Amino acid sequence: MNLKVIFAFLAVYLIWGSTFTAIVYGLESFPPFLLAATRFLLAGLIFMLMTKGRGFVGMSRSQFSKEVGVGVLITTANALVCWVEQYISSGVTALIVGAMPIWFILFNWLGFEKKVPHISAILALMVGFVGIAAISVDKLHSPDWRMVLVLITSNCLWVIGSLLIRSNPSPLNYNNRAAIQMLSGGVFLCLVSLLIGEKILHVSMQGYLSVAYLAIAGTIIAYSSYSYLLRTVSPEMTSTYALVNPLLAMLLGVIWLNEPFTARLAIASALIIFSVMMVLYGRVLFKKLTVRN
Repeated sequence: MNLKVIFAFLAVYLIWGSTFTAIVYGLESFPPFLLAATRFLLAGLIFMLMTKGRGFVGMSRSQFSKEVGVGVLITTANALVCWVEQYISSGVTALIVGAMPIWFILFNWLGFEKKVPHISAILALMVGFVGIAAISVDKLHSPDWRMVLVLITSNCLWVIGSLLIRSNPSPLNYNNRAAIQMLSGGVFLCLVSLLIGEKILHVSMQGYLSVAYLAIAGTIIAYSSYSYLLRTVSPEMTSTYALVNPLLAMLLGVIWLNEPFTARLAIASALIIFSVMMVLYGRVLFKKLTVRN
């Protein structure tokens, strides 16, 4: 594994783990869809400046439409996370979002590479669903199980967008594609915010700093690293960030936001993290057990 890949993994692990906390601070100043829209519009403009307005020649209408579609999917997924964090703690939100590899397996199997999952992945799916169900019925951490369904929807949108990035060849370089994705997604979220009547009452300095951190660190740096990993290593390997992000988010939530951490949440966390580990390493483990027998 080369140094560039290692730094990309560190950015995705550490920065994205902290964005759940940053969203909580951002929600004190911005309504959820507008918070996400502002984040991605700012990031999109930065990506556009990085391209210096060049490199868009040679892109077909079909390719442009696909980039717009990806942008709408991944930014909407993030906006739903922001919306849910109004009702569920950042740590629990990160934990459910951390079950991402489960949805990678399902969608890669059913709609993309048609790859039949290994028996270890089937086990991972079942264990992961049990962990999510345990959180869904815990009234302390998830006062409304429908919030969990919204997060599952967010996961599905993100996975579909990620797999489309991997399967959609384009003549554009990364910055050009990211500029289209972020700007189109940001405009879409602005329209959603307008339609549902979101309003800003007061924006504090903390709110501005939150948006800046989410746009620059969480999107320019971490999302760039994530997209690089999607093109460089396997989707399952890329999704290893799901092991680190929830743990870091829960730790930050307990320390900075005084979020509760109970025995039931610990059990649910262990089940979901175990399921992610089975997705990543279950095939190797089963192979070793088979050889020994």
